[in-house]
Amino acid sequence: MFKNILVPVDGSEYGFSQVSHALDIAAIYHSKVTLLHVVDIKIVEGPLLRDMTFLSEAVTDFEYHSEIKNSLEEKGRLILQKLAAECEKAGVAFETKLLPGIVPNTIAENAKTADLVIMGKRGENANFGSAFLGSVVENATRLVNKPVMVVDEKYRKLQKVLFAYDGTASANKALQLLAQFTLAAKYDLCVITVADDEIDGKAVLDEAVSYLESYDIRPEQILKSGDVVNTIIETADQAGHDVIMMGAYGHSAIHQMLLGSTTTLLVRAAKVPVILYR
Repeated sequence: MFKNILVPVDGSEYGFSQVSHALDIAAIYHSKVTLLHVVDIKIVEGPLLRDMTFLSEAVTDFEYHSEIKNSLEEKGRLILQKLAAECEKAGVAFETKLLPGIVPNTIAENAKTADLVIMGKRGENANFGSAFLGSVVENATRLVNKPVMVVDEKYRKLQKVLFAYDGTASANKALQLLAQFTLAAKYDLCVITVADDEIDGKAVLDEAVSYLESYDIRPEQILKSGDVVNTIIETADQAGHDVIMMGAYGHSAIHQMLLGSTTTLLVRAAKVPVILYR
């Protein structure tokens, strides 16, 4: 199922959490882990750096860019080397990739041959905006058409899954993934539907439960009303769920720009990893 796991890393504190989760999943599926570090060409070739060459008359524009590029590549090699040691220690098959590019686009391109992408919630500049989801993560999750697991910096072993189901097409795809995921890993499972109308909500919840029962999975069921994001987060906290799983970005692009999608808001607020599937 998850035979190929892509782990994009940038040197942030999230790297070890990403790799630890990848190794847990790889142990279940006998997966290969690909550690990817992207040298951001917007930093190397950006107009800001070209304009800064006046700071030293002894350094030419070409030399300055070469120096920056070499420095970023060396940093990337060290990051990959450190995390590769964790894969080697765990006895998991792995490879490392150091590639230039626009970060979200390069991640999406490499995700084409992956079954799962594991990303840290925020990147190297996390301390500058603790309330916000990293721009690279958000852009990449919108571009990647594969399951994406967004993890926090603190690793915790997965045992209890909370699946948020709303009956949308992306949630239905995620439901199929969930059935296979739960069977293979033998996780405890709870399905939650949040709806203002109890009858409609029960119909949606029953849809998910009926599907899972066809796989001989008997999940706990929760039907609640209220704010979708807060209700899911509170349920996960109270019941001690280790991961939230859901379909991603079900609304229109305009709705997302104006209000922020449920997906983005939930990933920002979650204290546990979130698995998204479009």
